[in-house]
Amino acid sequence: MSAVPFNLTHSPEKDWRFYILLLNGIFISILELAPFAILLMTLICIYYVVKQKDKTELPEWSNWKKALLVTIPFILACMGIVNTSNTPKALEDISRLLPFLQFPFLFLSIPYQKRVKWQEPFIWSIIIGVLLKTDFYLLKAIYRFVETANIRHFYYINLAKETNSLSFFILVSFLFFSLKFRQNNQGKRKWILGALIILNLIVVLLLLQSRIIIIVFLLTTLILFFLNLKNKSSILFAGSFVVSLFFLGVSPSFNARFQRIEPINNQKAEIVAASEKSSDKLNKCNSTELRINASKASLEVIKTKLIFGVGTGDWNDELVLKYKELNMSCNFVERTAPHNQFLRITLKHGIIGLLLFTGFLCLFFLHSWRIKEMYAISFSIACSLSLVAYDFVDIGSSAPFLALIFSWFIIKKE
Repeated sequence: MSAVPFNLTHSPEKDWRFYILLLNGIFISILELAPFAILLMTLICIYYVVKQKDKTELPEWSNWKKALLVTIPFILACMGIVNTSNTPKALEDISRLLPFLQFPFLFLSIPYQKRVKWQEPFIWSIIIGVLLKTDFYLLKAIYRFVETANIRHFYYINLAKETNSLSFFILVSFLFFSLKFRQNNQGKRKWILGALIILNLIVVLLLLQSRIIIIVFLLTTLILFFLNLKNKSSILFAGSFVVSLFFLGVSPSFNARFQRIEPINNQKAEIVAASEKSSDKLNKCNSTELRINASKASLEVIKTKLIFGVGTGDWNDELVLKYKELNMSCNFVERTAPHNQFLRITLKHGIIGLLLFTGFLCLFFLHSWRIKEMYAISFSIACSLSLVAYDFVDIGSSAPFLALIFSWFIIKKE
């Protein structure tokens, strides 16, 4: 019996879009490589549209309304440039959100039947890409621990960059892998290997110590346990939930940020001293206080321009001025973002933008529920919960990841 947890065999494809899609899935969680994969996919899809003579292979323009739905974050950014004075910053925001324009229309160039056929390898590519990235950080942390014999070097996985975004990628990969696992009757070896992969994802997620994502992980796992009571994946979700609680309960390496809301300066000083210079930006202020202050200041700014917001480019400048006015020194120095996607959208685009963005998320969930797509349902739940505590949509490291997955699941044939 093969030790591979799933059947990865796939008939050779003559369509280059298939291989570029897999490349995007693998590279989408790697900030440095994602832009090149997206550009390559754009060029390949344009080539197929120009050269294609078979009508069945032409873009499915009948789905343009769904494609347009995914572009809402990009459209909002473009609308927000009208009432902004900081045009360079606005253009920077628009460029980060460009994948929300590219991916939905790129997928229109891939016939529906091929998208159905390619979905399983595509899901696998995302899981493999995230595993490669997370295990790189894990090995780096192990190396630092062996080198220094100091267990504190596992804190934040040796101060990994993009901690919150990476934690979210792991959460999504865990959900996809668990749902994929339920689709097959697995032998003993495959169950063991699958359980090890899940354990791998859980351990790195807990070591990254992104508190809100861990809480979202536990909530989402519990929700999916109840949604999957009739199949074997309920065992995986229940087991993952219990194992995570066990680790959090017995190991200081996993539960440090839950035990101590106030940071310990001596510990952080030691960690920073033992880390690379690029990691010196670790907050010296209480992260909970930073978030509360950011929310308060954001609401104060929102009150000034409730309907249309302060604009795509001015939101951070206005927020920093409010920090100064309210004497929030730590937030002022660090130019803290709202850490809440809904607040950030309202800051930029007012109530109009909030309604459009919230409507987009609701329609995505309802669409996923209607077509009974468990991958999309699980992603929708995890994403919506995470966006309450993080502003992932506007961040360069996570915007392409979100745009890719939203586009893939929403561009479906009626």
